[in-house]
Amino acid sequence: MRELLPKLQQLLPQLKIRLRASVRRRLALDVMALSTGVRAAVMLDYISCTPQMLQQVCQLLLYLSQVWNEVGALRVLHMEECGYLIHPSYMLEYMDRSLQSPPQLLFVVLDDDIPRKASQVEHEAIVQSLLEIQQKLSSLFLAQNVSSCSLDDSQEFKRENLSAEAPVETAPSVLEAGITNGSGILLPTLNGWLLGYPVVYYFKEENTSKAGRCVTSGPVQLHQVLISSTFLNSSPQKAGELTYDEDELLRVAH
Repeated sequence: MRELLPKLQQLLPQLKIRLRASVRRRLALDVMALSTGVRAAVMLDYISCTPQMLQQVCQLLLYLSQVWNEVGALRVLHMEECGYLIHPSYMLEYMDRSLQSPPQLLFVVLDDDIPRKASQVEHEAIVQSLLEIQQKLSSLFLAQNVSSCSLDDSQEFKRENLSAEAPVETAPSVLEAGITNGSGILLPTLNGWLLGYPVVYYFKEENTSKAGRCVTSGPVQLHQVLISSTFLNSSPQKAGELTYDEDELLRVAH
């Protein structure tokens, strides 16, 4: 899939999608990470998550799936006014594994003046709320039949079929999920869990301001991850040199 970025750059103008070069690289890297199982979900926080833009991303995935079947399983999820690119099968597997006992997630409570590890009672309550969200997402995926949107293996990709006005087949629609209402789970906790972070923040809605102060008052450690790869960079200046931005590397490494 090392040709993914050039192909994505080729398709964007045909779909009338305008993205900066850095955004195109991040999108290509996210698609590759999801298709190869490195990630189960990523947040599309680098594009405008309007209904039109998210549907254009769906169309882009459809065209890419005609070249790489692995891309056909990816879907766009819109939840709590945020856009996500997900691999439903990997996401369901991750959610199930992350909530099993013994605990694999570390919840840090921000309801007090100092961040602290969630107590056993708090941990169990948070997990129960996340299990309810997991069930709702599972039901959504089942209802929408999101196992795959790729073309049959026998169908060949044809350059002349690449037209935004006349697609080979209809792109899958954006998955709409309003699932956190009444759950007590806020967006920072939801994102920390779904995006696979090892430490997940938790706080109650009435303590939002206190949680913000709690996070900003403590020192922050910056961890840098360097990856040497010729696979991610198809035309490196030096053998084994990676030219992607540091934030892109961190997104893959998490």
